Amino acid sequence: MKREDFALALNALLPGCDPEAADRWTEFAAECVDHELFVYFIPVEYHEAVEKWLDATYAGLYAVKQEYGPEIAARVAGLICQRCALFPGEMGPAARVLKDGGDAERVSGMMASGTLEMVQPYFLDLPDGAVLTAQGPEVGVTQAGVPCGLVKKRTEPGYLLADGTALLESERDGFGRYRGGAGVDGMYLQTGRLYAPVRGVDGQISAFREVRPVTGRDREAAFLAAENDGFAIYHWKGADTKGSAPLAQLQQEGKSPLDGGYNLVHVVYTEPGPGDSNTLEACKATGVLKPGDIMVFKQGGIVTCWYVDLLAFSKLPGLLESHLKAVELSTEQNCNQIDGIINNEDPKSSLRDDLKRCQQKAADRAQGGAVPGKPRHGQER
Repeated sequence: MKREDFALALNALLPGCDPEAADRWTEFAAECVDHELFVYFIPVEYHEAVEKWLDATYAGLYAVKQEYGPEIAARVAGLICQRCALFPGEMGPAARVLKDGGDAERVSGMMASGTLEMVQPYFLDLPDGAVLTAQGPEVGVTQAGVPCGLVKKRTEPGYLLADGTALLESERDGFGRYRGGAGVDGMYLQTGRLYAPVRGVDGQISAFREVRPVTGRDREAAFLAAENDGFAIYHWKGADTKGSAPLAQLQQEGKSPLDGGYNLVHVVYTEPGPGDSNTLEACKATGVLKPGDIMVFKQGGIVTCWYVDLLAFSKLPGLLESHLKAVELSTEQNCNQIDGIINNEDPKSSLRDDLKRCQQKAADRAQGGAVPGKPRHGQER
């Protein structure tokens, strides 16, 4: 997530946390990258590395909220403002300390003594749709509380915005974002638009911004269309490692792992390399991969898919083929180059071809012929 998107997401997820928490977490993310500490221990470009730390921070706080509730999660998020900068793997143990009656001083002391346990996984996967992107300017709040009811009037917790949008506390999604509503006379119909709160320095909600969730489909399409080399990791959602749809069926139909019960949990863009075998082994060594994962490499515009097993990788030809064709049709610069390689140039001629052309030109000149490309005498122009 970018800095402003992280702030919007955190304010929606944990409205009770310290209003300075988002800025402090962003500063901590930058410090980690400055010290060459990377999420999943995979070095990437600076700004991308900071954004991945914000993703990991959000994922850790989301997991704490799911297990310990919003109040404890808000306190964990606020620890950063009390000189307790936690790694994602430390957030759960810190939450237990707070739940058992501890405070920031207690957590800091345990961190200093090395007794605050860091649990695995050290980094958590973002739930699908957790990432968001702002869609418009801030819209001010005109009223706290939403008048409801056509006959029996009442006021429900929520906000009325300057553009007439109604946001009810009871109409929030799993990430805390408000579902926009529109209507008259106290009757509202959802518009399908989502909003995240903007908080002032006093911690009070002063405005909202419309946001759009970034789904796995969006991230997959961006990865396939990007000019950069890179790789993507899909984790199976279930407890086993076999998947809900046979991989052979997904391959045959050219579908995405997302169609077979997988989540796209990790996308990394890399510098061009000589091949994917070394990158596979390097990625395996980081501990990111686990049996049952699917890994997709893109190098030089060529996409290859692999299934991760206990001891080896198995290639998955055909997987993502239909999605690749759709991306090529929308991005290919050369219409005659729909060939499974994203936005590639026309094939370059070989040295042998160039020599043949030079020999042909010399033969034509020797026979009084015209240089190719110019019309001969009497030839229609």
